[in-house]
Amino acid sequence: MTTTLPKAKLPPVVGELAKASVDGRLRLGGTYETPLQVGNTTTFLYVGNADRVKVQHFMSNFPKVPLLEEVAPGFRAVTVELPEYARFEYKLAVKLGDQSMLSPDPFNRHLATDPHGANSVAFGPGYIEPPWVRPRRAPEGKLVRSTIDSQAFGYLCAVNWYHPATDSVGPRPLLVVHDGSDFVRHAGLLDVLDNLIAERVIPPVVVALVDPIDRMPEYSDDPRQAVFVAEIVREAIAHHGVNDDPANHAYLGASLGAVAALSAAWRIGGVGGLVLLSGSFVTELGGPNKRGPHFLPTIDFVQRFENNPRCPAERIYQACGIYEGLALDNRKFTPLLVSAGAAVTYEEHRDGHHWHNWRNRLARGLSVALGSGDPPPSVTWAHD
Repeated sequence: MTTTLPKAKLPPVVGELAKASVDGRLRLGGTYETPLQVGNTTTFLYVGNADRVKVQHFMSNFPKVPLLEEVAPGFRAVTVELPEYARFEYKLAVKLGDQSMLSPDPFNRHLATDPHGANSVAFGPGYIEPPWVRPRRAPEGKLVRSTIDSQAFGYLCAVNWYHPATDSVGPRPLLVVHDGSDFVRHAGLLDVLDNLIAERVIPPVVVALVDPIDRMPEYSDDPRQAVFVAEIVREAIAHHGVNDDPANHAYLGASLGAVAALSAAWRIGGVGGLVLLSGSFVTELGGPNKRGPHFLPTIDFVQRFENNPRCPAERIYQACGIYEGLALDNRKFTPLLVSAGAAVTYEEHRDGHHWHNWRNRLARGLSVALGSGDPPPSVTWAHD
């Protein structure tokens, strides 16, 4: 998408801040945080010398933000209207002479991390962060690290096991999380699990957090990965108090991890639930997202799934950000999952291909995949 958001009128406070900047009195980050939210408008600011400043986002299907204009010497601003309920990650791209810098907004305290670093975050009108994503006084589960002598890969594979703090009667359900360490680091998975279990949105669940050694080939329908997941399931049943009924097992993955989760379920069969977030269900190379040949195994998997759509799981939660390049691929793939016989809950949200987008989907996704029903529309959180 090459369109540009229309500029809105700068709010009066910008003039006051510009004058304070010239006078050396400007103090951003306290009373005024960036971007400024005034009514339905969002104003991005930059203080310092620059020849050009732009808001750089990372979403294929979202318009560009106009360049920041110089309001006063060393003070630039632009005002736009972000879509209602949208979550928007960005950096400031600053050019001065022959020097260019891309970094988070220094006066924005809202950050979202990913394996490449951190982005600043802005919000459209009406966006509310889910109450269960932050640490609360919920009982904390514990992590146990072990290794599995994997016959699939031919070496020892590390697995981190989350055991819930809440007591339960009988064997527990199992959740296998692909890219487990990244879900913990960048999506706050442990806090989310503690909160959702404490509020009985999901049952006390044992979680296997797994990470690839070589992600691209392993997560692109590698048969070894499916065998490894089966080894994890056996280990969970034998040593971690997990229910041996596959209907009580669920797999979770995001992006290419969603392909790995679906591929494992498709190959193993009989799985209870899947959480597929922004799945890389690519059907062709090239295109506006310039997909390279490394996606060929994924394309082949999608084609084979279409030709042999056996049911991968009883319950599937599938979600995607409408601003990301995979939105169309996910929309096309949903009917294949339905035709295979799965009960599919599909949602789109005003977000991109980001870890906090996937984090925000976990309550609904896990409740669907674990068969605990939809989360209530309004939950009273007892651990504030």
